[in-house]
Amino acid sequence: MVALGQPIRLGEIVVTPRQIIEDSRCAKGVQCVWAGRLIVQTRIDGAGWRDTANITLGETYGTHGRVIALTDAYPAKDSGKEITPEAYRFRYELR
Repeated sequence: MVALGQPIRLGEIVVTPRQIIEDSRCAKGVQCVWAGRLIVQTRIDGAGWRDTANITLGETYGTHGRVIALTDAYPAKDSGKEITPEAYRFRYELR
């Protein structure tokens, strides 16, 4: 898992989570009508190109013939506790 600003190589591309755009996930131990979502602004660097996309946890994003998925995020939301940007960790996959 990688932190905000920390690049990770996925095959021939490098993915860097840059900023939390939205974290409206339902807190653990709380019953919610909507599960919410986590959206991370992500920079994607390939050979001779760069793209920036807002990628939603559990969804895929396609660019330059590659498909990237944000598959996991830590920590889970906790009722009454704010998550600092430094505490977030992410897992991406090349599909």
